[in-house]
Amino acid sequence: MPESAWHTPEFLRVNRRISLAWGYVVLILGACHIVGAFLAVQHAHPLLRLLVDWGVPVLAFLRVIDDTRRTAAETSSH
Repeated sequence: MPESAWHTPEFLRVNRRISLAWGYVVLILGACHIVGAFLAVQHAHPLLRLLVDWGVPVLAFLRVIDDTRRTAAETSSH
C-alpha cells in the first residue's frame, strides 16, 4: 500500500477493523491467563485448564489471522 493511501477513509476503516480484531484477541488472551491461573489454584480438571490455557487462545489467533487475510483480500480486490 503506497504511503499516499494511508490517510484515505477506506485505508483508515480497514486498518481500524484489523486493529480492533487484534486488540480483542489480546484481551481474550489476557482473560484466558487470568482464568487459567484461577483454575490452577482451584485444582480444576487438567482438560479444562488445557482448553483455557491453549485451546481458546489458539482458536482466537487462528480466527483473527483468517479475518485479517480476508479483510486484506477484500480490500485489495476493490
